[in-house]
Amino acid sequence: HTRREVEEAIDAGADELLVPMVRRASDVEAVLEYAAGRCQVGFLVETCDAVACIEQFAGLPVSRVYLGLFDLAIERRTSLFAPLVDGTLDRVRAAVRAPFGFGGLTLPERGAPIPCRLLLGEMLRLSCDFSFLRRSFLADTKDKDPADAVQKIRAAAAVGLARTASEVTSPSDIARRKGIDNVHAKTSRVRSSCGSSRPSDHSDAIEIKFVDSGQSEDV
Repeated sequence: HTRREVEEAIDAGADELLVPMVRRASDVEAVLEYAAGRCQVGFLVETCDAVACIEQFAGLPVSRVYLGLFDLAIERRTSLFAPLVDGTLDRVRAAVRAPFGFGGLTLPERGAPIPCRLLLGEMLRLSCDFSFLRRSFLADTKDKDPADAVQKIRAAAAVGLARTASEVTSPSDIARRKGIDNVHAKTSRVRSSCGSSRPSDHSDAIEIKFVDSGQSEDV
C-alpha cells in the first residue's frame, strides 16, 4: 500500500481503491492520505489483526468495507464459512458504519456447501449493502443469458427483503442444516510472497447492491 501504487492507480483512472490485507487502522489512514480525496477508498477485512481491532476503523471516511472470507480462512485456518457461525461476521458488521459486504453471489440454487439463496439471506439479515458475483457465476450461467441470471439474484433479494424478523434464518441454523460446522476450507493454494492469495471464487468486476425497495443493481 505505497504512495507510488496509489498514484499509479489514480493515474490509470481508478475512482475507488479497495485496500487488501489491512492489519491496523493506520494502513487505511495512509492510503486515504495518499489519495487526498482524488478517489474513494475502501478496505478489506482479511486478517486476524483487522478483526481484533475492527472498532478502530469505525471513524475512518471510507467508501466501503468488505470481509474477505477466503483470505481470512487461510489466516485463521478455519472453515471458509466459520465467520458466519462463530460471531465474527456479526461483530465486524456491528462495528462498521460504511457500506458493508462479504462473500459472493451466483444463481440462488447454486453454490456449495451453502446454497447461494441461504448466503444471500445472511447478507440481508446483516443489512449488507453490496456483494460481488463469484467467478463460479460464469460456469453456473454457461449458455445462459447473464442478464436473466442477475435478475434471478435480484428476485431472490426482493423475497429476502420482504421477510419478517421471525422468518430470518440464523447463521447457526444454516450451519446445522448444511452440516458445515467442521467443514474446513480448501487452502491448497500457496500464498504469494506478499502474503495474499486471491479468492478463486470471487470476481471484482461486477457488483450487486442491495436497496430497501427490493431492487438491486449491477455495475
